[in-house]
Amino acid sequence: MVFSNFRNRTLWCALILLIGAKAPVFGQTGVVQSPRTILKINPLSIFVTTFNVQVEHRLSTRFSGQVGFAVGGPTVSVYSPNLIEPIDYTLIGITPEIRYYLSFQKREVPRGPYLGTYLRFQKARKSYPVIAYDPDFFQEKETEVTYRIKSAGGGFVLGYQFFIKKRIAVDLFLGPKYSFAKAHFAIECPTCDGDERPALKPGMTFDGLDLRAGLSVGYGFN
Repeated sequence: MVFSNFRNRTLWCALILLIGAKAPVFGQTGVVQSPRTILKINPLSIFVTTFNVQVEHRLSTRFSGQVGFAVGGPTVSVYSPNLIEPIDYTLIGITPEIRYYLSFQKREVPRGPYLGTYLRFQKARKSYPVIAYDPDFFQEKETEVTYRIKSAGGGFVLGYQFFIKKRIAVDLFLGPKYSFAKAHFAIECPTCDGDERPALKPGMTFDGLDLRAGLSVGYGFN
């Protein structure tokens, strides 16, 4: 299932990058000094009720550094007979990244194709009603569960960034990522004694192999 989604999203994102590569790159006829710092947002994340912002800064004639912040409350569907409704959860994350630009015009950084490597750290929290099993009395009871997830990972991206009107940046990227996650359950109910466990392990997984892909739009400053 994961690798099927990975393949489909890879094909879709590859098409976006090919379209982006055909976009006009200002400054090819001469050396153009690109903006030193770019403030960007990911407009696609709005559709999953998440605010995603990045700040990229030129470090040298080839390298730039970027830090991304994400906060939001996506809604996910969990396939469990104990959970009929989707789960709303809160998410916060940070993604530091180093990029190496492949442009022949070194002074054009951060413009053109690039290779990037990054780390990603995330925390997610979800609370929802669930049926829990009590091993002391060999019975199930309704209770409230808080599911906390911490994940850390990283990966690589291949991207292309170009400018419109010298200041408006458009950044397209995709690449593999791998994450390790640790989950913690906290059960809260008046009749629980603390050793209950959810009958099924619901929720999203934040670990394993996945694809990072996106589109960011921003404004450049000198």
